[in-house]
Amino acid sequence: MNPIRLKICNVAAELLATNKAVNNMHARRTAAMQVYGEFTPPWLLPTMDEIDRSLNGILDVIQDYPSEHNHSLRSMVIGLFNSLEGHHFRTTDHPERDVDYHLLQTFDLCIEERPYDTELAFAGLVHDLGFTITPKAPIAATIEFIAGDFSDRIYDLLCQMPVAHSVLNHSAGHRARKRFMAHSHHEDALFLAEADLTARQTGVPASTLEEALTILDDLL
Repeated sequence: MNPIRLKICNVAAELLATNKAVNNMHARRTAAMQVYGEFTPPWLLPTMDEIDRSLNGILDVIQDYPSEHNHSLRSMVIGLFNSLEGHHFRTTDHPERDVDYHLLQTFDLCIEERPYDTELAFAGLVHDLGFTITPKAPIAATIEFIAGDFSDRIYDLLCQMPVAHSVLNHSAGHRARKRFMAHSHHEDALFLAEADLTARQTGVPASTLEEALTILDDLL
């Protein structure tokens, strides 16, 4: 195997073994970003079977490590948060820099304004979790990895967030805005987008991940 491909394979297996990736695809993309960069050519990407074989070698040593197929939604969220360690926003509109801090601020704003709407708070907590995979489209990456594990409303809120931002900053075209305003969850999506913009503060106290997950227990 090509040395770079082998390294990506081994790093992906290590991410799975240390619970820093939620599945093989997430592990492979994260490992490729770490080893090669954002534009890793397809021929350097190991197959899922190759990653499994490398993981099995690690699991022979760590006998009690849980299988990736046993991941709950809670463990997926924790795994994605763990993978955010050391990742920072690099744009001036995110002075808070830390992605996880931004997500927890967004969660707090949602739960403070709408304490009984845990689906909205969950969407706020996870919306940028895909940052380590696709920094330019973190919401889309989040949806790709865990969309099948949460409600249709949470899925809709995440899908509508980018359009909601374009409505707020007046960059949406007339037709796009009209379609968005006709959507059943457009008001909630606008609130979520506004919370996303507000949750970019420095020095603001924020909940811990465990505190947030405790509030969201019914969803997890």
